[in-house]
Amino acid sequence: DGILATDIFVDDGGMLQRVTPKKDVLRSMAVDGGSYAYPADMNGDGIMEVAVAELLPGVLTDSRTYSALRWYAVDSDGRCEAKLVTYQNFDENWYFEFPEFWDGTMLVREEDVSSVVSAVQFYRILDQGKRPGVTDLADEDQAELVLTIYTLRGENRQSYAEEHELSILYSDSEISYAAALNGAARPWEGTITLAQVSERFRMLRTKTN
Repeated sequence: DGILATDIFVDDGGMLQRVTPKKDVLRSMAVDGGSYAYPADMNGDGIMEVAVAELLPGVLTDSRTYSALRWYAVDSDGRCEAKLVTYQNFDENWYFEFPEFWDGTMLVREEDVSSVVSAVQFYRILDQGKRPGVTDLADEDQAELVLTIYTLRGENRQSYAEEHELSILYSDSEISYAAALNGAARPWEGTITLAQVSERFRMLRTKTN
């Protein structure tokens, strides 16, 4: 049914103790193709977080649905504390941590630019009255492009990045990831730099059933 049930244990004075969270975070939604967001230490604090998928608002010209993942830490009393929100691209094996002011204000659109280039676009919702309905990206009063993250393949990926003035986030012998900010976007609390994008972009460790 696209659902993964998770048991949570905590180290309570050297003893493993099974915990029942006070929030319903024991069931995590499969995001795509049998890939799940398994518990992980997402923020490097030594504590495992558990992900809950939250649907993002829709795009008028896109029939796909997209989810952000909200990661919770669970203590020995079952209390849940939200730690961060991410967008996971399981197909391309990366994730991006949302800045604080992006939470609840963004939508996502994925597209194949060519056979060797794919893109994930992050839009800021301007007309908050439309949430959680469908947003028309062609209407400049409803949404504004903020960030695009590209996956580049093929022998010409470096020249593509240079031609389109993309900032490389990660590259190896087979694949590159790059980012571009919309320089015409209006300033707001969630405005970020390419350096901050690089800090929040990470490769994904996945386990597929």
